[in-house]
Amino acid sequence: MSDQIRSHLSQRACDLLVMKKKVLNSSGHSDIHWAIEYSGRSAQIQTDRILTLRYGHSTGNELTDLFLESLCRLSEGKMVQAVFALSFREVENFLRDENHLPAFTETIEDEAREAFFRVKSTLASAILLENVDVLKELGVESSWSELNLSGKNRTLLALFSWLNNRLGQTHSLDLILAEENTVTVKNNDFPLELPLVESFLNQIFRTEGTQSPLKVIGTL
Repeated sequence: MSDQIRSHLSQRACDLLVMKKKVLNSSGHSDIHWAIEYSGRSAQIQTDRILTLRYGHSTGNELTDLFLESLCRLSEGKMVQAVFALSFREVENFLRDENHLPAFTETIEDEAREAFFRVKSTLASAILLENVDVLKELGVESSWSELNLSGKNRTLLALFSWLNNRLGQTHSLDLILAEENTVTVKNNDFPLELPLVESFLNQIFRTEGTQSPLKVIGTL
């Protein structure tokens, strides 16, 4: 661990980075890979319990590695819906040395939030998409850019229905309108916050070249 990052972290955070218990391999690359063992798997996964959670390797980014290690430790033994609900503040509290001492200095807090979101996004997608080719399951053969507006709306209606059923939340996430690169939704207590939904959609509908990523907007 570099002295530069050490000066911005709590001692507990530093200790977790030095003594990683949940990593499978010490070397690797920037991509994040998860190994998840459940108590059982059901069609509606929100009550499935995570028995063990590991990540494939260190990424070379110390904040990313810190949240990989932390989410593994906090997620084991919990149901999927509780893992989806984990917030930056909960993880930050877990990393504090004392209740009144923040785990990160103000200098790197924004960077830490971004790293947390990136790690949580990949974990949520790994849980939702494990052993599932969702586009194939929905019968979608075209890329997002190849779909006309009617096709975009039909595809997302089918995808949101699949997501709601997957999480046992009928009509919890409703599509209002899909346009070229903007998706407007109504969130009726859906267990994933909209930034995670946006990340999930961009993982499924990967953009290429100069294409803009999909933007998810919530409405009342």
